[in-house]
Amino acid sequence: MTPSVTRNDIHFGEVEEGDIVTEEAEINVTNDTSVRYQLTHFLVRSLQNEEGDLLNPEQIKFFIRGANLGTMRVEAPSALQPGTVTLYTSDETGTSDTMTIAYTLFVPEKVKGGMYRGQVTFNLEPLTASGSASLQSITLEISAQIRTVFQLAISSQSEQERLDFGKISLDQSEAVQELLFEVLSNIGSGYQIEQRFVTALTNVQNGQTVPFEKLTVNLSGGTRGTLSPQTLLSQEPAVIYRSDSSGSSDSWIAAYHLEGAASLPAGQYQGMFSVSVKSDTTLPATAQTAYSVPASLEVEPVFDFVVTPVEGGSLQFKDVKPDESAESQLVVQIRNNTGQRYQFQLVVTEPLVNEQGEQIPEGNFTVRLERVATGDAAGDYQPVKVGTAVLYTSNDQGESDVFNLTCRLTVPKKSKGGTYRTQLSFALLVI
Repeated sequence: MTPSVTRNDIHFGEVEEGDIVTEEAEINVTNDTSVRYQLTHFLVRSLQNEEGDLLNPEQIKFFIRGANLGTMRVEAPSALQPGTVTLYTSDETGTSDTMTIAYTLFVPEKVKGGMYRGQVTFNLEPLTASGSASLQSITLEISAQIRTVFQLAISSQSEQERLDFGKISLDQSEAVQELLFEVLSNIGSGYQIEQRFVTALTNVQNGQTVPFEKLTVNLSGGTRGTLSPQTLLSQEPAVIYRSDSSGSSDSWIAAYHLEGAASLPAGQYQGMFSVSVKSDTTLPATAQTAYSVPASLEVEPVFDFVVTPVEGGSLQFKDVKPDESAESQLVVQIRNNTGQRYQFQLVVTEPLVNEQGEQIPEGNFTVRLERVATGDAAGDYQPVKVGTAVLYTSNDQGESDVFNLTCRLTVPKKSKGGTYRTQLSFALLVI
């Protein structure tokens, strides 16, 4: 009574998380006696790696098929648990038979990479005492090389590995861009993710940089590790994520905020920040541990102004009597992010006259700008006369500003009653 197996070991080869692999062996039983026998299966050693980490027995199933004469006892897949299991019982006369045993490995999530080895023994034993038949055994090695994996993928909504804030208008108080971080890992020990700016966001036209204090990142997700709270971005490395002790796979979203984007000078900005991986163990040779992520934004140029009467839809002086004065105001908002110096001008095409052509003297109609933020006057009162007058000249940076334009009218004693009209135009020019 002799058993034989068509292979010396069961090797699942190199596998990775999610794989399902089946390996088979043919078992031949030759019996030249008439003694009834059974074939049992004994797990000598569960699959484990060099550090002693065990594969879950539920992840390996086995069964037999193909026997012709006896009774197969494990026809449905069963977990490879410790202990002895009867695979097959012969017919009453112990006829020789052949069968196939199949092992299926379901590679689980979060399993540490490495070589896992185990051992099983097949025992062929007579069911009745006989001097011509005795216990016979065959031992097989079972092994699987679970590939050690560490991969970090960084992507945006456009599926590109870049941080692009897009176009920024002057009306935006902040710009937000999200990046998705996805880690595939079974290294079996902790790791952390760090980031830092290598090159600040820099205006390619004038070299001006975005201050780091304007940039923050908020993190969300990360169900298996620990995310850092809101983090300022700088050229110093900052930890944004720490894994669990098993170095599990995980994913999270990093929302990058750029505060005060609208206050930046117009132009294209480009920079670079890096993401690096630090691990408690040696990562696979194929693992990438440093990533360069381009960063960019475009601030749209704005050079305009708005003039708004404080009262009503036009500049009016109502019911002014001879030898009396009256004032009316316009609000002037100048918006400029081009970085260029400018002038704000008053353009008058005709004097203040009534229907009969009688004119208010130039010196009796004057204007002056006052800065809203400080109340400081931007100059003396100027007469409103036909032609062009400079009301304000900016500093060298051409900063935006808001002014009250005070218009003062003094009616001469001998002026005739009636309605007097003129038209005021304004211009904003780069100088």
